[in-house]
Amino acid sequence: MIRVLLALGLVALVLLIWSAFDVAMTRTPHVGRKGVWLAIVLLLPIIGPVAWIVRGRPRRITPPRRGRGPDDDPDFLRNL
Repeated sequence: MIRVLLALGLVALVLLIWSAFDVAMTRTPHVGRKGVWLAIVLLLPIIGPVAWIVRGRPRRITPPRRGRGPDDDPDFLRNL
């Protein structure tokens, strides 16, 4: 039983450290106030990091591809 509790504690500690680092290194302005998120992550050890991952972390939106790739271009394929 103690091994399970130690493993869960280690997972919680790693999640806390990762989330605090992620909050501190986030540069996007739409995240909100980084100080508030950092306080939430540090003061609420399990709930704070989960809230950051679910609600606070900015989503990575990939830009739409413009044009065609080289394998779709008939001129490129013709020159192979």
